[in-house]
Amino acid sequence: MKYLLPLFILLQTALYGQQKSALFKYQLELGSNQIHVTLNFIPTESDSIKFFYGSPPFGGQTDIFRGVKNIQTNSQARIKTDSLERSVTIFYSNLTPVTISYDIADTRTKNTTLSQLFRPIITPEYFYIHGVNLFLTPQFRNKEISSRVEITWKPKSSMPVFFTFDMDNNGTSKINTTLDSVSFRFITGATDLTVKKFINESGANYLVLRSAGMPTQTVSA
Repeated sequence: MKYLLPLFILLQTALYGQQKSALFKYQLELGSNQIHVTLNFIPTESDSIKFFYGSPPFGGQTDIFRGVKNIQTNSQARIKTDSLERSVTIFYSNLTPVTISYDIADTRTKNTTLSQLFRPIITPEYFYIHGVNLFLTPQFRNKEISSRVEITWKPKSSMPVFFTFDMDNNGTSKINTTLDSVSFRFITGATDLTVKKFINESGANYLVLRSAGMPTQTVSA
């Protein structure tokens, strides 16, 4: 009997020490001047969850939220957006699966392509975008909850793709990683993209080239 109490305390400590984890499944679809995103997840907190888009300290993104278009969710949930806060709050009545869809548009204006590289560049032949400006970032009330992401293309990308957080993946394989690992890293793709891998004593190195160079044509007035 004297062994039961220490065992109970040990099991209880292990259970409380386990961190909750939430999985967010992002499915990407490349359009002519936008990327369509479908996000599926099962809520881990009651009532609602808040997502943020972009990051003001990252290049002075004062108007970055205007690039988020056509935000929709399934009928069991409702949406509240706040452009000043750059937030999207999803309200739901129970912990059943939730689907959100939205478009990320190319918001470049004249002369901003090179001076504001935080802005998504999305054309039919080329795109360049940071994770923080592609994936809605959840904010949990319970700080013990961690988040993981799953990223796939629908259909599989029609052009070569390079992920700085999964450099051996050309866009044909599913990505499973942490949200932190994708936020401030970029994804790029182009019809003429070339990726070369070099191994040396410091590890793997990648040379990413595009023969047409950086696009200068804008899509916004």
